[in-house]
Amino acid sequence: GTGRSEGLFGQVDDFESLVADVRQLAKVVTGPGAPDGFGPGLPVFAMGLSLGGCVALHASMAEAASSSPSPSP
Repeated sequence: GTGRSEGLFGQVDDFESLVADVRQLAKVVTGPGAPDGFGPGLPVFAMGLSLGGCVALHASMAEAASSSPSPSP
């Protein structure tokens, strides 16, 4: 954590859980039942500094990989 969180400063036990959290948040704000001002068709942008930038990059790459069509055999 950083700041006032418990544990070792900068310690991340599971990087993929951070990436999964960002991807889940994007699904919530662009899916049906999203809060007012959000919803389907909304473009999603992620920005972060340092570790947050790495998380944002990995989340966007994972999302792109999961939504791109499979190559034909």
